[in-house]
Amino acid sequence: MTTALAFTKGAGRSDSLLITRADGGSERIECPKQRIIPRDMIDLYRVTCAARHCPPLPLDETAITTIRAEFARLTHAWEAVPVGGTLTLAMG
Repeated sequence: MTTALAFTKGAGRSDSLLITRADGGSERIECPKQRIIPRDMIDLYRVTCAARHCPPLPLDETAITTIRAEFARLTHAWEAVPVGGTLTLAMG
């Protein structure tokens, strides 16, 4: 079994994330509505690495282009989800 992230679009000010781990355990998190801002995520990653005193992963231009394309694909997919609908991603 893989880990699954199920994002459910709420009608109010929050959406929810259900994380189902490979061991069968799960956790639900309420998330304030916000658009994905890849630049902020990259900056947060860099700040976190600096705070932990670990170097960020070396990413070349091809990897960055691939990541940006995936962000765009996921953003488009999320925008198409109706209120009450769910977008599920499997990791594993």
